[in-house]
Amino acid sequence: MGNPMPVVTLFRGDAFYFVALVEDTDSVATVGQKCAEHAVARRIPPRDVPFTVEYNGQVLDPDTSAVEAGIEPMGTVYVSYS
Repeated sequence: MGNPMPVVTLFRGDAFYFVALVEDTDSVATVGQKCAEHAVARRIPPRDVPFTVEYNGQVLDPDTSAVEAGIEPMGTVYVSYS
């Protein structure tokens, strides 16, 4: 279990930003899932495709950890469908 950290998140196509709690050891794919929980099946229709996660203008490798990807507490994470 890693260290929890809040991130600001927006699912592309949604109108609302949220704060999501992720762990620094979570994979980027897991970060995407945790962030998407706030929008998918609420205002964004669910789809059976992976998420793309962006941070600081870069698309992140889903297999790296949040800390390896450079995600910092209260940083803004953008999530979308691949």
